Amino acid sequence: MFRNVDGQVTLYNPDRVAFELRASLAATAEWVVCPEHVVIIHGGRGFNIRVDPTSLPAGAHYAEVQGYDVTRPDRCIIKNTCKY
Repeated sequence: MFRNVDGQVTLYNPDRVAFELRASLAATAEWVVCPEHVVIIHGGRGFNIRVDPTSLPAGAHYAEVQGYDVTRPDRCIIKNTCKY
Protein backbone atom coordinates (compact mmCIF):
# COMPACT_ATOMS: atom_id res chain seq x y z
CA MET A 1 0.00 0.00 0.00
CA PHE A 2 1.12 3.54 -0.75
CA ARG A 3 -0.05 7.03 0.20
CA ASN A 4 -0.67 9.47 -2.62
CA VAL A 5 -0.05 13.25 -2.45
CA ASP A 6 -3.37 13.81 -0.69
CA GLY A 7 -2.52 11.20 1.96
CA GLN A 8 -4.98 8.61 0.65
CA VAL A 9 -3.93 4.97 0.81
CA THR A 10 -3.76 3.28 -2.56
CA LEU A 11 -2.73 -0.16 -3.75
CA TYR A 12 -1.67 1.12 -7.14
CA ASN A 13 2.01 1.75 -7.69
CA PRO A 14 1.24 3.92 -10.79
CA ASP A 15 0.01 6.61 -8.39
CA ARG A 16 3.38 6.53 -6.72
CA VAL A 17 5.35 6.44 -9.98
CA ALA A 18 3.31 9.33 -11.40
CA PHE A 19 4.15 11.51 -8.38
CA GLU A 20 5.40 14.96 -9.39
CA LEU A 21 5.47 18.00 -7.15
CA ARG A 22 6.56 21.50 -8.14
CA ALA A 23 8.20 23.15 -5.17
CA SER A 24 9.33 26.66 -4.36
CA LEU A 25 12.46 26.81 -2.15
CA ALA A 26 13.70 29.53 0.19
CA ALA A 27 16.76 29.73 2.42
CA THR A 28 16.41 31.43 5.80
CA ALA A 29 19.95 32.91 5.73
CA GLU A 30 21.95 34.83 3.13
CA TRP A 31 24.90 32.44 3.45
CA VAL A 32 22.75 29.56 2.13
CA VAL A 33 21.90 29.59 -1.59
CA CYS A 34 19.38 27.21 -3.18
CA PRO A 35 17.35 27.08 -6.40
CA GLU A 36 14.09 29.04 -6.38
CA HIS A 37 12.09 26.13 -7.83
CA VAL A 38 12.53 22.36 -8.18
CA VAL A 39 10.42 19.48 -9.42
CA ILE A 40 10.27 16.55 -7.01
CA ILE A 41 9.50 13.18 -8.56
CA HIS A 42 8.99 9.66 -7.23
CA GLY A 43 12.40 8.33 -8.27
CA GLY A 44 14.22 11.25 -6.70
CA ARG A 45 16.12 14.11 -8.20
CA GLY A 46 18.96 16.07 -6.70
CA PHE A 47 19.62 19.78 -6.55
CA ASN A 48 22.49 21.83 -5.19
CA ILE A 49 22.48 23.88 -2.02
CA ARG A 50 25.52 26.11 -1.52
CA VAL A 51 26.65 27.07 1.97
CA ASP A 52 29.24 29.85 2.26
CA PRO A 53 30.28 30.23 5.91
CA THR A 54 33.41 32.28 5.08
CA SER A 55 31.83 35.62 6.06
CA LEU A 56 30.31 34.35 9.30
CA PRO A 57 31.81 35.25 12.66
CA ALA A 58 33.12 32.45 14.87
CA GLY A 59 30.47 30.41 16.64
CA ALA A 60 27.44 28.32 15.84
CA HIS A 61 25.06 29.35 13.06
CA TYR A 62 21.74 27.91 11.91
CA ALA A 63 19.72 28.13 8.69
CA GLU A 64 17.03 26.17 6.90
CA VAL A 65 16.03 25.52 3.32
CA GLN A 66 12.26 25.35 3.27
CA GLY A 67 10.23 24.06 0.36
CA TYR A 68 6.58 24.58 -0.43
CA ASP A 69 4.20 22.95 -2.87
CA VAL A 70 3.39 25.77 -5.32
CA THR A 71 -0.20 24.54 -5.56
CA ARG A 72 -0.55 24.33 -1.74
CA PRO A 73 1.87 26.83 -0.16
CA ASP A 74 0.32 26.29 3.29
CA ARG A 75 1.93 22.84 3.42
CA CYS A 76 5.69 22.75 4.15
CA ILE A 77 7.20 19.81 2.28
CA ILE A 78 10.94 20.19 2.72
CA LYS A 79 12.91 21.33 5.70
CA ASN A 80 16.66 20.89 5.51
CA THR A 81 18.85 22.19 8.33
CA CYS A 82 22.31 23.74 7.88
CA LYS A 83 24.42 24.15 10.99
CA TYR A 84 27.79 25.93 11.08
